[in-house]
Amino acid sequence: MLHLIKTCLSTTRHQQKRNFYQNLDKNITTFFKQQNPTLWNEFNLSRHAFTNYFGLTPEVRNFLEENIFIKVKRGYIGFDGNTTPGYNTYRWHPNILKELVENSSKQMNKRAAATQLLTTDNSQITAVETGFKNRMGENIKLLYTTDENGRLHNKIQHIPKALREVILKGWFMYDINAAAPTILHQMYTKITGNELNHIPHYCKNKAQLREQWAKAVGCEIKTIKSIINSLFFGGVIPTEAQLNANLDFKFSIQKLLTDSQIKKLLSIQAFGWLREETRFVMMTMSNYYRNEANTLTNAAGITKHFKRWSYRHVCYHLYVGVEVLILQIIMSHLMHDNRGGMFLLHDGFATPENLDTERLGVLVKEVTEYEVTYDKTQV
Repeated sequence: MLHLIKTCLSTTRHQQKRNFYQNLDKNITTFFKQQNPTLWNEFNLSRHAFTNYFGLTPEVRNFLEENIFIKVKRGYIGFDGNTTPGYNTYRWHPNILKELVENSSKQMNKRAAATQLLTTDNSQITAVETGFKNRMGENIKLLYTTDENGRLHNKIQHIPKALREVILKGWFMYDINAAAPTILHQMYTKITGNELNHIPHYCKNKAQLREQWAKAVGCEIKTIKSIINSLFFGGVIPTEAQLNANLDFKFSIQKLLTDSQIKKLLSIQAFGWLREETRFVMMTMSNYYRNEANTLTNAAGITKHFKRWSYRHVCYHLYVGVEVLILQIIMSHLMHDNRGGMFLLHDGFATPENLDTERLGVLVKEVTEYEVTYDKTQV
């Protein structure tokens, strides 16, 4: 009996502590919204929550811990007075990120020529420097690099919305509306002359469809959005037979939904049509561009050799080429008009300039023949 009481107390204490830290981790979003932009700020967060919150690779996480959220103390004093391993104290100044973003946007504007932007060897594109020092006492720098498809990256592109709102306050965010399916549809039409049904239907009704499917499956709308985005980039969604086969590996979607939820999603007719049409489009495009050399040059002029000709990788390479080409056009437009710079966010960008989105669409179509529309929001 005494052993049972001790076990129950221990379980209750463990649950109490776990709830305490879970609430602390959740409060990180509120923390960022309440930052004083002129002061150094400190916060305590578990390394696990830090990684989950920023959605980071180890490389990006280490960059942030050394340069942006500078780890100043290991361990955290919990509610019971004991130091809890795995919790760190981080110190940061909002102006570090703001200065990096502003300086990088100006640098990217100056280097908008294709010959300066596009390389295929993961090389440094541009480096920006701030007056802040990192943990090693060096001036903090931010690098833009390109991957083998031509997409531009830097280590703070994936910062969460709450933090982005702190550093980009007053700026305007521009995103291509339904970028991947819109461009995929038009690439398919250019090579076949045929129109599609389900992909354009999704583009026109994406908000309503996501809400309906999330309700039917029993998950959050953002989860459905992630699954659909993955689908357009070649993500694999297992069949019901595959789910029942007890395979010795897991599909990516199984990290987001339970097997029963996946089966509910598969049972939705409209989703099934979208899934099949997307796969058909990708297979058609892959077969059209297939060649003995297994090489392919995308719209941005990046040539890639494929060890294995995969329709998923081929279509991603083609899509990114159009994405990068569109960003080049926008950058050149901003530079030509002597406007402020831009901070790249994959298929979108941020700038202090209030641009005419209709004009942006016309500009893109004039140069690329692709029709895209932009969503604009002010931070």
